[in-house]
Amino acid sequence: MTKGKKHAPGTRSRTEVFLVVDPVQDYEESETVLGVYGSLAAAKYAVRFHRRYTYYRVGLRSLQDANYGAMSRETLVQRWAGEQVLEQWTFRNNTLDETSEWIHEDFRTKGRAA
Repeated sequence: MTKGKKHAPGTRSRTEVFLVVDPVQDYEESETVLGVYGSLAAAKYAVRFHRRYTYYRVGLRSLQDANYGAMSRETLVQRWAGEQVLEQWTFRNNTLDETSEWIHEDFRTKGRAA
């Protein structure tokens, strides 16, 4: 460090990451972080690979089993900044019509007056 130069007090670095999470969905499970990504696009793309892994982890070996079990499971993508969750996207498969959807929640605006 050069003489006479000081760092600003209280300066923090803030890193934003996207976590892919398999949340608790049965009494015998615990929440599992499946991956950490630098962008939302990369995290959403990785969800389908992590879901295949989850099918096998919970004991579903075939697509037929998956249609009645793991396909109805949720997978989360969470946007973290420091120690705070800012946003969350929940991926769900609808086994009745074989569609999937992303549901977005923004935690930055909850509890604030409009």
